[in-house]
Amino acid sequence: MMIFAHLFFAFTIVMFGSDFAAMDGRMAGELDLPGSGIIPLIPWIALGLYVLAVLFTRKSDRVPIRSAGVVGGYLFAGLLVMYPNVLFDQLSTKIKTREFLPPEALEDFERIFDTPSVHYSSSSSGGPWIAVPNKSFDKAMVDWVEKFEKRNTE
Repeated sequence: MMIFAHLFFAFTIVMFGSDFAAMDGRMAGELDLPGSGIIPLIPWIALGLYVLAVLFTRKSDRVPIRSAGVVGGYLFAGLLVMYPNVLFDQLSTKIKTREFLPPEALEDFERIFDTPSVHYSSSSSGGPWIAVPNKSFDKAMVDWVEKFEKRNTE
């Protein structure tokens, strides 16, 4: 019966990991953030660690040890799949925009400041944003976006 629980846990690890890797992981990769190269492998690494925790504790005769191995492995794998979110949040700076900028404006932005950028919308954080790597961020970027938006509303 435990095989069904293990299969469920494995499925959720891979699905959550793939979801996070697809969203914030894609943006971290486009910004070429340090550590973003391993993001596509994160769900599988997390699954491997969960399987190892289960295998190391399955031979134990004591149920609490086996249960601790399953729960501990699942929690650790769950933390590991959060890596793309943490990487994107910690190593990028977000610039708020009123609305999506045209592609030409984003190309100008990247050319002027010589940095990659990602324009995305997040309903949980209040609309469209431009994300740039922390190492490339400059206050002039915010000024440029504000001036561009002001010119286009007039």
